[in-house]
Amino acid sequence: MAETLPNLPSFHELPSSSRTIVEIVDEQVRRGERILTPLGKKLLEARRRIEQSGIPLLSREELDHERAERRGGVES
Repeated sequence: MAETLPNLPSFHELPSSSRTIVEIVDEQVRRGERILTPLGKKLLEARRRIEQSGIPLLSREELDHERAERRGGVES
């Protein structure tokens, strides 16, 4: 059975001065607290490239709006 891993705070719950999600996950992997699946590795690498590009991430409100638009304007 798979081991339950600690939950990460979502990006909008992190103070702006704290470490990035990539840094947190990298540290957890180094300490053996988290194991990444092949998909997890791809997603983490995509997040790393986005962070390095300097492109700002969406705010929680912007994310909710984007999600609603992609669902045909219907909010859940």
